Amino acid sequence: MVAEIFKGRNPTVHIGGDYPGFKNPAGGSEFFITEACEYHKSFLKLYPDFSLILNTELDHTDYYRGPEEYFAAFCDFAGQSEKASVLGDDDGLFCLAQCCGYATFGLSGRNDYTVKNVVKTACGRKFDICEKGALLVRAELNIPGAHNVLNALAAATAARAYGVSAEEIAAGLGRFQSVGRRFEFLGSKDGTRVYSDYAHHPTELAAMIASAREVNGGKLAVVFEPHTYTRTQSLYREFARSLSAADEVILAPVYASRDKPVKGVTSRLILEEMKRLGYRDGAYERRYEDIFERLKKSAGKNGVIVFAGAGTVDEFAREFVSGQ
Repeated sequence: MVAEIFKGRNPTVHIGGDYPGFKNPAGGSEFFITEACEYHKSFLKLYPDFSLILNTELDHTDYYRGPEEYFAAFCDFAGQSEKASVLGDDDGLFCLAQCCGYATFGLSGRNDYTVKNVVKTACGRKFDICEKGALLVRAELNIPGAHNVLNALAAATAARAYGVSAEEIAAGLGRFQSVGRRFEFLGSKDGTRVYSDYAHHPTELAAMIASAREVNGGKLAVVFEPHTYTRTQSLYREFARSLSAADEVILAPVYASRDKPVKGVTSRLILEEMKRLGYRDGAYERRYEDIFERLKKSAGKNGVIVFAGAGTVDEFAREFVSGQ
């Protein structure tokens, strides 16, 4: 979204996803927009003119020992930036902003930037972006998901730090298209719409499921491939709560990525926790052939299937749609 807003200024763009709006990400030399990664504190090798911090929810538990260490890394990142804007709805980040003079954005009225008059549309949302309590611009997004309103607000704060006009912000947000693997529509299978999503953190899954509910009122099935044993071990309770919002959940084996197997840690941890919470429409399948068979039996017309995760699940989603 930031890149789209800055498009008229010919930025060089470096992000982890495939964004169709920037077929050639190499632009000029004045603005370099990058998506920084906190794994192994790699983002501390950057010294930005401006940093935008969306949240500090614990992740990468194979490296960080707990929430405090994770939060401290983001504080260090903000501290080595010339300017920063942070999610002010988070009490820890709000206190950091108050101490360090950072701008804040969020849904609470205490923030420097907030939104009002949010209206759901056929394709997304319309909303007012407010700056210091005053209306800045009426904006519109053409992608589903309430969480994207907050993303748009964050992008607007970055733009305002460089004097980008309200009109440029609204135009950029209006042009924005979804990034590849972010609730990406792959096609229909037997009357069911199939999507692929990179969500591999509990909060991402919750936002994705809420977005899927907006597509239509049919049955929602989620195929989830947990990413890394350490993340599954640390957050399986949170995964269970998020996934329980779907009508049907099929869990694939854990994608190890950089991890070595951890004794006793499988996708069954999530399934058993879901059962403990009273969820009865979950299953664990070791092979994608069996997942496909289960989906074919349970899929209904006008329903939605989302394949979620950061590992190989996207490949199988495309295979499922193609029928190969």
